Amino acid sequence: MQNIFQTLKYDENLTIDDYNQITREIFLKYFKDDTTFLKCKELLRTELINYIKYIAQQNKFEQLFEKILLVFNDAIAKDKNKIIKELALNLSKISKTDNSYLAYYIRQPIDISSYSLREFTEYYFDVIDEVLESCFKPRLELFFKINTFNLNGLLPDASNKKFGDIVDLIKNFDELIKDPVFSIVFSQWRNIATHKDFEIAKENIKVEYGQKNNRKTQILDHQQLKEITLYIHNVYCVLRLAEVVIYLNYTEEIMATNEANSIEFDIRSEASLLHIIHNLQTVGFEFHSFNDQKNIFILNLYIKQNNDVKESVIHASQAFTQIAMALDWDKFQKEKFDTIKINILDRVDQVVASAKIDIESCINYSFRKIDMNQLIEKIEFKLALKSK
Repeated sequence: MQNIFQTLKYDENLTIDDYNQITREIFLKYFKDDTTFLKCKELLRTELINYIKYIAQQNKFEQLFEKILLVFNDAIAKDKNKIIKELALNLSKISKTDNSYLAYYIRQPIDISSYSLREFTEYYFDVIDEVLESCFKPRLELFFKINTFNLNGLLPDASNKKFGDIVDLIKNFDELIKDPVFSIVFSQWRNIATHKDFEIAKENIKVEYGQKNNRKTQILDHQQLKEITLYIHNVYCVLRLAEVVIYLNYTEEIMATNEANSIEFDIRSEASLLHIIHNLQTVGFEFHSFNDQKNIFILNLYIKQNNDVKESVIHASQAFTQIAMALDWDKFQKEKFDTIKINILDRVDQVVASAKIDIESCINYSFRKIDMNQLIEKIEFKLALKSK
């Protein structure tokens, strides 16, 4: 089990049972019952990565994670129907934070090792701006509403409140809204980053923040800026994971509300594919790459550990419907592809088998318009001559 905590990479020695066990040990206590946990088990294997990376190794973040969960659970205990409705009302906005984060992450420079000190500083301020404005702010707004309900029994209207207003109204959660170095609230760091209210020198950085009639100045060194940037990013990940756990606990109740029925979801395919690839790795595949060829979306996987080509391609083809839905949910990919292909590679990156199917058949199966046998008939399997 220790291997999971040591690496987030593919490990052929870890089995699906290993992942299931550690997922259960970590997350079961945060779910309202065993049945709900089991329904979310596959999604939690992906969230396990986030837990390990941002919470497991730091006690202060684990405490914050559980403190945030307690706020939501206390509110649900007081008036479940009202809070479920509020979660439903915020579902679309909250879901878009993951799209925003993925978009931000995909745009990250591949190699920052050659950055100058000035470029590093500008990069950190860009991270602060992007994470706080697009990702943290909507999720903090939801937390503010639920926390306020716990205090006075009312769900406030936050639509006319600025980021700074919300931060100022949250009490007893400094670890969620202030940096650990100077205790400057996150909304001020967002303003500093957005409005470029900083001056970069070789030894230090000067930032200015606050209202026009109450402007403040702070001098910090480059290492302190890095520490603050990482803290903001990590706190966002803690807040996000806590809210994910709450939404997973009450998915059925939320989706049964009138508020949720009218939502049209637009989920970036990268988010769904991350989950799919993680599950493929837990059953013995090692991910190689994605690519496309005209209208064909292609997933490349290394052969399973048992080196059985036929078994590998058949097993991998079970992911077709999930990949099809991932592409169909993404408005940027929806019209781009009409076919999915999975290649099985040997250890010298040669294709030894492949399977191909049209996306429409996969979607029809997902919505029960065709049965399993009809779906299988649509799959074109191909084995390389040397693998037969």
